[in-house]
Amino acid sequence: MPLIWDKRIDQANVKARLNRLGLPKAAIYALGCATHSRDVVLTSHQQPLHPTFLKAARLLDDFWTEYPESIEKTAFQNRLEIILDILPDEEQRVTEYPFAEDTWIDGIAAAFELAAMDDYSERAALYALNAVDRAYIFVYTFHHELDGMNKTEAEIRAVESQSKFCVDEIEFQLGLLSVIESSHEIPPNYAEM
Repeated sequence: MPLIWDKRIDQANVKARLNRLGLPKAAIYALGCATHSRDVVLTSHQQPLHPTFLKAARLLDDFWTEYPESIEKTAFQNRLEIILDILPDEEQRVTEYPFAEDTWIDGIAAAFELAAMDDYSERAALYALNAVDRAYIFVYTFHHELDGMNKTEAEIRAVESQSKFCVDEIEFQLGLLSVIESSHEIPPNYAEM
């Protein structure tokens, strides 16, 4: 039995919808989901997060501050170079990211990599889906796996189905996709969505 997020994404036909979305809408969707997950975690987190997370968060904030000019390909490429330079290595992931910030940074990298692609393909749509998945995993892990207790799929499903954070994140992701799909030109800025 799939996890709740996977099941809802499949039911909403998100993969096929992303295949039809195209650039830059798919990247805007992925970055919107990443922004939302970051905001959800920061709202409930009192301790400072990893400095690399904060750099990636500033990069994301700069994207939205400069939007819509920030959707130009060169702007995406510049941000991609920056995010790739700060991606944590495997050893750092184990020891330095107790709140799953590395997962979120991976999602940002996938979104910027998607946006820097020359053409939109099924492969590009998978980058968008990966970025959105990472945003959800960040919220889930931050709120429910820090104690290391939710190991089996059955336990994860039980937590997901009862978690306001998880349910709200899924609903946000599906709602944002609908907003972006219905926009005729450039989607609105994250602050307006």
